[in-house]
Amino acid sequence: MRRHRFLNRLHVGGIAGRLALILMLLLAIALAGTIGWYAKDRTETARQLLDHTARRTEQIVVLLDRTPMAERRELARVISGPTLGVRIRSHPPRQAHDHEHDHHEDLQRGIRRFVDRNLPALRGRPMVIVPLDDDDDDEGKRGRVLHPGGPPEPDLTPSRRKLIVATTLTDGTWVHFLVSTDRLAFRWAFRGLFWIVSTGLLIIIFAIWAARRATRPLRELAMAADRLGLDVDAPPLDEQGPRELRKTATAFNRMQTRIKRLIDDRTLMLAALSHDLKTILTRLRLRAEFIEDPDQQQRAIGDIEDMQQMVDQALGFIRGDQATEAITRIDLAGLLRDLAEDCATRGQDVAFDGPERFPVDGRPVALKRAVGNLVENALRYGGGEVRLLLVKGGGRATLTVADNGPGLPEDELDKVFQPFYRVETSRNRETGGSGLGLALARDVFRRLGGDLALANRDTGGLAATAWLPENSS
Repeated sequence: MRRHRFLNRLHVGGIAGRLALILMLLLAIALAGTIGWYAKDRTETARQLLDHTARRTEQIVVLLDRTPMAERRELARVISGPTLGVRIRSHPPRQAHDHEHDHHEDLQRGIRRFVDRNLPALRGRPMVIVPLDDDDDDEGKRGRVLHPGGPPEPDLTPSRRKLIVATTLTDGTWVHFLVSTDRLAFRWAFRGLFWIVSTGLLIIIFAIWAARRATRPLRELAMAADRLGLDVDAPPLDEQGPRELRKTATAFNRMQTRIKRLIDDRTLMLAALSHDLKTILTRLRLRAEFIEDPDQQQRAIGDIEDMQQMVDQALGFIRGDQATEAITRIDLAGLLRDLAEDCATRGQDVAFDGPERFPVDGRPVALKRAVGNLVENALRYGGGEVRLLLVKGGGRATLTVADNGPGLPEDELDKVFQPFYRVETSRNRETGGSGLGLALARDVFRRLGGDLALANRDTGGLAATAWLPENSS
């Protein structure tokens, strides 16, 4: 579950996911540009280095030709450096193995063409080229070979492939040059890749963290909007963060204050209206007591009682009395089971099917009244047989009140939730009801973060399906 929620938070459909994706794309573009720039710069530097090395090699051969034999080794030691090693030998370097011969032949022909075209002082001289592998143990101590008797000089280009280029002087003595080429060794390529990937991962993690932190006020605003829909007295939103978000939070808090003031004003008005209506109904009831005809008197008192009930229900719905009850942790399964047992004791066919316990956050009195309205409608219009089904799934509690009656026309399934709307248009006490039962029930479920809908059953009858979050608040 936690992994699923984490992936949802990173989904690119959200602002945090999109910001993280943009940062990662910018990182990829920056890395690609950096690598491209580095490759171009390295290629240019390598070309200049090889050209300089070739010119320098030609000059060293000419200089050694003019140097007496006894001084050549000392001169070679002085000339040698980190990027070009020079040594005097009486023999050419060791040739490649047989399986490498063809490749080395191609390399020698290429270098030979370059020498003949660019280095006139070396034209016609014998030349041997031997590539050196990084893992060649025999050639692994080139510094000591090039400078016998002294410490090895550091190699300033350890990531480059090495070549031994050997040619002869005028007296037949061989001079060996250790030259660096631009071919990368695998261990250095892997090391560079490791650092690039490590840096990229760190930046990606930081980008996700920064994007989520930047969008946290928006998530808090969404949660505050949900709380406001359920409880107008919810605490105000913290006015912090960037300037735009602070302005949004301030505007949201002002809106919440205005809504609360509007509701408070309406509640005061309805309280006054309720008082006046009850006063008038009380006077009418007193006057009905003086009617001499017992039959007419009973009818008048019945009409007054119906009017009293309608007024109470209408004012309660408008005031939202069901929302004033405190939300507590209740056992929804136990509440439904008790309701079914109460109906059974009165001889009504109501059965409950569900788990032993199902805790949710809700308003027990309002929920019992809402489910009671659904059961009462099902008993009155649904053939007298009602089944209550409670199931758990998808993080919600789903309650179904099913009957075996005739159902409703499809175009009436949503209209019946309108206040005072009734499919049966009479208002007598036998058919009963004021058209507020379903409206009140849906209002209860919606104020708890759920909803209520009606649908005709495939097997006949009507099903009222309500759902609540497992942790509604």
